[in-house]
Amino acid sequence: AFSRTDADALPFLIATLEAREPVRDVLFRKLRQVLPRALALRIPMTTGRVVEAQSMVLMTLRRMGPEAREAVPALVRILGDKQYRMRSAVADVLGTMGPAASNSVPALIRTLKDPEFYMRLAALNALNRIARDDERVFAAFTASLADKHKNVRFRAAELLLNRNPKPPALLPALIGLLEEPDAGDRWHAIELLREAGPDMSFAVPALIERLKDENNRVRAFAAKVLGEIGPSARAAVPALTPSVKDGYVNVREAAAEALKKIAPETVSRSD
Repeated sequence: AFSRTDADALPFLIATLEAREPVRDVLFRKLRQVLPRALALRIPMTTGRVVEAQSMVLMTLRRMGPEAREAVPALVRILGDKQYRMRSAVADVLGTMGPAASNSVPALIRTLKDPEFYMRLAALNALNRIARDDERVFAAFTASLADKHKNVRFRAAELLLNRNPKPPALLPALIGLLEEPDAGDRWHAIELLREAGPDMSFAVPALIERLKDENNRVRAFAAKVLGEIGPSARAAVPALTPSVKDGYVNVREAAAEALKKIAPETVSRSD
């Protein structure tokens, strides 16, 4: 029954989504959580039949995509489930439906405040597939630039880079990501700045700071992007000049190439 992906199967699938775990199973599970281990082991293990069945339904609905639009109300109700894996799976299914799941947009926006960052990521991705041009979604993505988890901030920035016009909050958020503790994140932030558009002069001061980064790949990438900005990045010349003597060849080459593009007359005098 769970393998059927035709419209006739939808009533059965929706009914399974709306099924409730037996009270006995709920009680036993809660008791095992609060009792001492010795006593908890004596309580029968519940099989989780309902959760297992609902997981199978979600896989079926995912295969059905837009054809499963009738299940949207039931899926929205599950977005409030206590298990975040179930919540995130529902968000993924809604995303596969695309615009057919447009009625789920308000609920997905609310889940952008979910305590689990995986769920917030799933909601961002689902909203992007369902209604990326919706002004409510645009506002929600913009708000996610200030999320407490870096992965959510990065994903929101990636999604907003494809929007026109870009929100004013995007550029400060990208510059803020340049301060992430992980070198890979700082490199990624420079990559996103590079995608922000031809006029990146606003990022010159932040990129100059990255020329002093502890990671040589980040230093080299910052120099490369400064070179791509061209003469508008002239303020970076004093910082790029010593980078030509950096201990890493990739930094030296990137700095030398950047100086040629930003201030070729400087390179000529040094030659």
